[in-house]
Amino acid sequence: MTELIRQYERDIETIRGRIIELKQRSVSSRSDDEGSLRDRIELLQDEMYELMYSAALMRRVTGPKPITPSSAALLAKAAGDAAC
Repeated sequence: MTELIRQYERDIETIRGRIIELKQRSVSSRSDDEGSLRDRIELLQDEMYELMYSAALMRRVTGPKPITPSSAALLAKAAGDAAC
């Protein structure tokens, strides 16, 4: 799953670059194509936000978990007398 998260992060950066490129193109060329550029930018932003959300959910699952007192007691019990 961590490889998928890395792939999502690469895709997010690629989309960010494409959005910047399209915004620069829309500023430099004021023509009839402006509406379609704006639509493409919005679609790319939606896709980027969905990837960011999915990556955040996966990070939550794969990320380190905090040690609570109950889990610490279980770890100590599993280690036995050697931990003392």
